[in-house]
Amino acid sequence: MVVDIKRTISRALFLVELAIFSWIYFFGLHGFYNLIELRSDSDRIEKKLVCKKADIAMLKEQIIAWNVHSFYKEKMAREQLQMARNGELIYYIK
Repeated sequence: MVVDIKRTISRALFLVELAIFSWIYFFGLHGFYNLIELRSDSDRIEKKLVCKKADIAMLKEQIIAWNVHSFYKEKMAREQLQMARNGELIYYIK
C-alpha cells in the first residue's frame, strides 16, 4: 500500500513536471511560438533591407547623374528653387 501511494505521487509529480516543461517549451520567453514570431520579424526586416538597398542604389545613380549632366542642376534650380536666367520671364499660375 505504501508502494502504491509512492508510485501514485511520483506519477503525479511526473505529470506536473511534464505539463510545466511543455508550457515553457511552447509559451516561455524563448519558446517555440516566440521563435516563430522572431523568424517572421526577421523575414520582414530582411525585405525592408532589400528595399532600402534598392533606394540607396537609385540615389547613388542620381548623384552620379547630377555630377555628370548639368541638366539636373538646372531642373532643380528652376522647379524647386524657382530661379531663372537673366532675361527670362517667369509666369506663376494660381
